[in-house]
Amino acid sequence: MSDDIFLNEQQLQELLGDVSNVHIAVLGDFCLDVYWEVDKSISELSVETDIRTTPITEQRFTLGGAGNVAQNARDLGAQVSLFGVIADDPWGWQMRRVAEASGLNIDALLVQDADWATHAYVKPISEGKECSRIDFGRVNKLQKNIADKLLAALEKALPHLDAVALNQQIPEVLHNAYFRQGLETLIKQHPEKVFLLDGRDVACDYPSSWHKMNDFEACRLIGKEYRPLDDIPVADVHEAAQQLYAKWNLPILVTRGANGVVVHDQQGMQDIPGLALSGAIDSVGAGDAMLAGATVALAAGRNASVAAQLGNFTAAVTVQKIHVTGTATPQEIMDIGAQPAYVYQPDKAADLNSANYWQNTDYEIVEDLPEQLQIKHIIFDHDGTLSVLREGWEAVMEPVMMQAIIGDNDISDEQRQRVHQRVLQFIDDTTGIQTLVQMQGLVALVNEFGFISRQDIRDEHGYKEIYNDALMAVVNQRSEQLKDGTLQSEDFAIVGAHQFLQHCYDSGITLYLASGTDEADVIEEAQAMGYVDLFEGRIYGAVGDVTKEAKRMVMQRIVNDIGQENASQVLAIGDGPVEIREMRQRGGIAIGIASDEIKRSGLNPAKRTRLIRAGAHAIINDYTDFDQLCQFLQLTSKVEA
Repeated sequence: MSDDIFLNEQQLQELLGDVSNVHIAVLGDFCLDVYWEVDKSISELSVETDIRTTPITEQRFTLGGAGNVAQNARDLGAQVSLFGVIADDPWGWQMRRVAEASGLNIDALLVQDADWATHAYVKPISEGKECSRIDFGRVNKLQKNIADKLLAALEKALPHLDAVALNQQIPEVLHNAYFRQGLETLIKQHPEKVFLLDGRDVACDYPSSWHKMNDFEACRLIGKEYRPLDDIPVADVHEAAQQLYAKWNLPILVTRGANGVVVHDQQGMQDIPGLALSGAIDSVGAGDAMLAGATVALAAGRNASVAAQLGNFTAAVTVQKIHVTGTATPQEIMDIGAQPAYVYQPDKAADLNSANYWQNTDYEIVEDLPEQLQIKHIIFDHDGTLSVLREGWEAVMEPVMMQAIIGDNDISDEQRQRVHQRVLQFIDDTTGIQTLVQMQGLVALVNEFGFISRQDIRDEHGYKEIYNDALMAVVNQRSEQLKDGTLQSEDFAIVGAHQFLQHCYDSGITLYLASGTDEADVIEEAQAMGYVDLFEGRIYGAVGDVTKEAKRMVMQRIVNDIGQENASQVLAIGDGPVEIREMRQRGGIAIGIASDEIKRSGLNPAKRTRLIRAGAHAIINDYTDFDQLCQFLQLTSKVEA
C-alpha cells in the first residue's frame, strides 16, 4: 500500500479552506430524525386504557437522509441548496425550521399537498438504548407536476453549482420511474457537472452519474450475494468496482465500513484505508456523512481518491456521536485527519492463513520492505516488546475500570455485561498509549454510563493513581526477584531481546526506548533489565502531559534531524499500535512484535491482527534467532551512527 496517496496535514487544511468556497446541491429523500428521551421511572398507568404511559422528557430534531448529507456539507463550510419534497405537516414545519437555522437554502424544498407525509423517523431512547422506530412517509406518491418543478429548479440552479449529491434511500417515492428518467436525462445533458449518487435501489438507473455505494450493494450488482453485515473479502469488492467502472466508465467509490473505501477511476484501483476508532460507535448516518465529505471535495476540484479520504474523515467523526444524527466541523476533521489512525490491510489482518513468510522463517511480510535497507536508528517500545515486567497489565486495569464505572451500585447482569464488553474493547483499542490518556477515557466512560454520582467521579490523575498502585504491586514483586537473584533479567524479557539489542548497539545503530509508561519507571525498569546503558540516555516515557506523546516526539525529532527523504533509515519495533502508526506516518519502517508474553516467545494472534491493522510492514514473534533476524532487516554490517 503506497502512503503517498494520503492527504498530509497541510493538504487537508487547504482542502477544507477550498470547501468554504463551493456551492453544492443535495437532492433526495429528506427526512427528519426525531429523538425522544424516555424515562420509564415516571411512567404511570393510564386511567382510560389501563396501559402504562411512555413519558418523554426531551425531544430533539435533526435532519436525516438527504438532510443529513446537506447538514454535513454545510457544517464542513460549503454553501448548500436543498432539492426535495415535504408536506405541510408538523414534521415538515420542523424540517424547514432546522434547515433554515442551519443556513441551508430551502427555496427548492417543495411542498406536495396530497399523497405525501414528510419523512420522519421517531427514535425513542430508553436507558441508553434505541427502541423500535416509528416511521412516517413510507407510502408517499410523487406527483408528476412536483417532479417536473423539482427537475426544472435543479436545471436552473446548475450553472451556479459546483457539484450535486444525489441521495436515495426510500424505494419508489421521490425516485419513481418518471423522476428517474427525467433526472438521468438532465445528468446526461450536463457532463461538465459532477453528480455523485448514493442510491440503495437505483444505481443502475443513473449510469451518467458518479457512484458511491457500500460493498454489499456493489457486490449485489454483479451477482455476488452477501448479507448486509457480512465481512466481504476485498477481492470481491475489487472485482465489483472493476466491473461497475467498466460498465459506467465513471468513478466509483465503494465503502467498506471500518475497512475504508475502494476507489476506481481513470487512474485505476486504489484502497483508501479506514480509521481505527475507540469508544462507542453509532453508525447511523455514516453513509450520509461520507457522501457529503466526498461531494464537497469533488466540488473543490479534488479527485476521487481525495474525495474518499475526506468522506472517510467526515464519517469517522460522526459515528462517534451517540444517539444523534451527527455532523463534522472543519476543526473536528483536522483533529482526526491531521494524524489519522489508519487501518491497514484489514483482510490480511483477519486471515492468518494468508500470511506470507520470509525464506522459511516465521517472519511475516505484510508489505514489501525496501530492497536496500540502511537502518541507522531503531526505536523500541518497552512493555511487551523487550520487557514483560508489566505482563498482565490488562488484567490489572480491567477490574480498576469496572469498579470505577459501576462502584457499589446494584445493576442488572445485562448492564454489567455491557460495561464489561466496553471495558475490554477500550483496553484493546488503547494499548500502547499513555496511561494518563487511558484514564481520560475512563473518566469519559464513567460519565457515559452514569452509575456514579458526579461528585464521586475522580479525574484522570486519581484513577491513574489507583491503577498504578495495583500494577506496581505486581511489578515490584518481579523486580525484587531480579534484585535477590531468584530470577534473571532474561526471565522477564522477550526471548532473544538482550542479544538483539547488543548486536544492534555493537553495529553502531543508535537505539531509543520510548514508552507510554511514566518515564522514571521506564528508566528504572530498563536498569533492572540490564540494558539501560545501550540506550545511552535516549529513554523516553510519559511526563504527565497528555500532549507530549513520547513515541511521536522521538520519531519526529529523528526524522527532522535526518530529513524526510531519509526516513526509511528509521525502524520502529513494537507490540502496540501507537509506535507502528507513528512510524508509518513518518515514512519509516515499522516492525510489529506479536509475542505471547506469558511464554515470552511464539505468536499471539490477537497482537498480530492489531499490529497489521496499525500498519506494520512485517510481523516477528520474538528475537530467538537474532542472526537470521538481522539478515531479514539487513543489520549485519557495521553502520555509522
